[in-house]
Amino acid sequence: MISNGSHDINQEQLDMNRSLVSTVNSEAQAIKRSKSRTLVQLKHMSYLDNLVGKRVITCEKSELGYVIAIDKLFITILHTSKQKYVIPTHYIREYDQEKIMVDISNRYLYHYLSEQNLQ
Repeated sequence: MISNGSHDINQEQLDMNRSLVSTVNSEAQAIKRSKSRTLVQLKHMSYLDNLVGKRVITCEKSELGYVIAIDKLFITILHTSKQKYVIPTHYIREYDQEKIMVDISNRYLYHYLSEQNLQ
């Protein structure tokens, strides 16, 4: 035990606190190094056209299709079955240079099905 004035501090507790601080710091560094981007970061990108052709997955990580068009309000996705989905860009959860994850469940995709599906 270490005596610090009127408070006795257990060395084991100090070590645990240091370990916790170290873990939090390393996790914070990992987040800073992450290559994924949030919607806020995407909205500040002036090159949204770079997302055309990227793979899109749902929040359940199932394949949705590929981006065929994007603007500031909507992202248009072509599914492999030639179905077209038009999803508001605010549903983009993250983008990691390879794929875009949208914050929509598979069971609600029918809401975003385009009337003009490709033949």
